[in-house]
Amino acid sequence: MYSRSTKRKNDAREAKATPFYKKWWFWLILAIIVLGGALYAIGASSSNKDDDSPTPDISYSSKKHKTSSTSESDDDSDEETDAEKAERESSEAAAKKKAEENAKAASDAQKKATDEANKVKDQKQQNFNNAESALSNAKAGLQQAQGAHYDNDADKQKAIDAAQSRVDAAQKAFDAAKAALG
Repeated sequence: MYSRSTKRKNDAREAKATPFYKKWWFWLILAIIVLGGALYAIGASSSNKDDDSPTPDISYSSKKHKTSSTSESDDDSDEETDAEKAERESSEAAAKKKAEENAKAASDAQKKATDEANKVKDQKQQNFNNAESALSNAKAGLQQAQGAHYDNDADKQKAIDAAQSRVDAAQKAFDAAKAALG
């Protein structure tokens, strides 16, 4: 264990060994000074503007007709107007681009929905065609069972009943497919 005096000596050595610009408090003070200067500059530039006078609307065409007797403050307001115009045009271009992207996304979504609807419609048509074919085959099987020669009437009746139940099932499937097709 260290005594208090040894600990104080170690702390003093560490404090002397670390330069001040590596201390956290130095960077905090520096950040406060820089932030204060920036805020002062922003406040000074906004207080220089004359808020009581309306801002003149100067378009590009009116700049061509300027005379050389204009003051520097007029040049500054022209620059601000140009900056505002550039910002507005940039904003409008970004909005136009966003609108085009949204329109394309909507078009893509509509195309995807149409494709999905067509797939469903095609599947329903395929189901209808399959049910129609199954019904036709079941009816043909019933006719074959009715016209076939059997050793006894009981076997013939069993075959006819089985074929009729296949026809009934195929008819239900056909009706359902037809209703789904609309």
